[in-house]
Amino acid sequence: MSERFTSTGRHAGHRSEMIHLDPPPPARPRRVQNRATPGWLLFPVLAAAAATVLLARLFLGGPIGLSDQGDGNRLLCSLGLRQGNPYNSSTTDYLYLIWYDHTWYGEDCGATGTGETYHSTQLWLAWLAKALTHALTATQGLDLRILGVVCALLTGLAIAGVAMAVPRGRVVVAGALTLIMADGTFAGYLISAYSEPAGFVGLLALVAAVLLYLRKPRLWGLLLVACAAAFTMGAKTQTVSLLASVVPLLLLVGGVPLVARIVVSLALTIGAVTFLGAQPERFTVQNDYAAVFVEMLPHSPDAAADLRRLGLPERWTSSAGLPVNAEGSAAHDPEFYTFTAHAGLADRLGVYAASPGRLFGMFGRGLDGMGELRATYVFSYPESAGRGPEATECRVCVVQTVWKGTIGRASALLVLAVLACAGICAFTAFSADRRRRATGGTGLFLVSAVIAQFWTVMLTEGASDLIKHLVFANLLCLLLFVITGAAVATLRDHSGPVHWSDTEAGDAL
Repeated sequence: MSERFTSTGRHAGHRSEMIHLDPPPPARPRRVQNRATPGWLLFPVLAAAAATVLLARLFLGGPIGLSDQGDGNRLLCSLGLRQGNPYNSSTTDYLYLIWYDHTWYGEDCGATGTGETYHSTQLWLAWLAKALTHALTATQGLDLRILGVVCALLTGLAIAGVAMAVPRGRVVVAGALTLIMADGTFAGYLISAYSEPAGFVGLLALVAAVLLYLRKPRLWGLLLVACAAAFTMGAKTQTVSLLASVVPLLLLVGGVPLVARIVVSLALTIGAVTFLGAQPERFTVQNDYAAVFVEMLPHSPDAAADLRRLGLPERWTSSAGLPVNAEGSAAHDPEFYTFTAHAGLADRLGVYAASPGRLFGMFGRGLDGMGELRATYVFSYPESAGRGPEATECRVCVVQTVWKGTIGRASALLVLAVLACAGICAFTAFSADRRRRATGGTGLFLVSAVIAQFWTVMLTEGASDLIKHLVFANLLCLLLFVITGAAVATLRDHSGPVHWSDTEAGDAL
């Protein structure tokens, strides 16, 4: 500020002041808070919305689920349960909602004919549902409807976890994941005696954990990924293929001391090997039989030569294409006790290594199986629904309708879609922005998981019950598509206002 006097005019003799103002500092960009849905409130809102949609989809119009094709009894009998179907009636035609308390003796429970226990993390959910059934109802046993509620709530929480872990488009991501899990391909498993629900919940939780870990590699994130991976791999033996994606992720991503990453990776590997070794030996034999007699020999140019390479009798070529329990199966041959020693995974890989072109045919058959998406030979309704036996529902079929109209007609489209997703995610994975980088990295993680799961199914069981066994490969593909969409959303111009829900809310996770 300066002072001076005017010397002329009517202002003569009066002092005037001239104020010199410095230019104002540049305005800092204001953080615009999402007043409608604060970040801390969005997670429970999304979880409640997803769970509500799933519950409505499962129960409105009467409960639906999946009938037991034989896998349910081997799982739930270890909880002292038996299916509530009428004596000497099939368990496959209808969904039986009640499993009653029952005392099993010896070989009647577990792997048929051996009594070996079948292990799965799904038993944890079934145990909780059984306890709730006893506490809330007069039923002495397990009501699958209560199990469905438990699974739907956990799925809703996992969906919200994935949505909150992406940097943009959280409501859209939550909606897409809810639509996927509500589809008839996946929803029926929630009210069933199968072990898939634990795998579904675990996969969603694992994706959320990987997103968070890649954004901020910290010890707590490392442990979160490890716990989610361990739970998912413990659901079914085929989900152990995730180890091939999780261990490289933990070892290659820095931010956590290398010793900790090595210890956690070793723990996961040892746990996976222990889990596989604890499974019934009978199931290993059945899977090996399917891989040889249902997958390898029927599609071989010289089945006898394959058996010779495996060190097995050539006369067993007559069993090609026959299930293990069928009349004429090699399993009834007195020399079958030597089968396992000659037909393990390493032995079969040796056969394919001698003729690698056969893997292209296997790849094509697997893609055709993925194109089917849903196993229509597992049925949906209880007898009380009045729809007759072997009826399947289609209350929400958006995903399978679009999938079968595209990939179902040309399975090569799936390969192109996965490759396109891999390219987009690779581009964003090397971005300087950590949120964009985390989303792209998670997409690449899912690409590797899809490949590992696909080949695990094809090489260990092959054409036997193929569509049902590929359910995790299909779900991983759908998760990949959603995460790729989230990665594309991060390419938006960031020059505009910074939204609180896109920054602090994500960091708070």
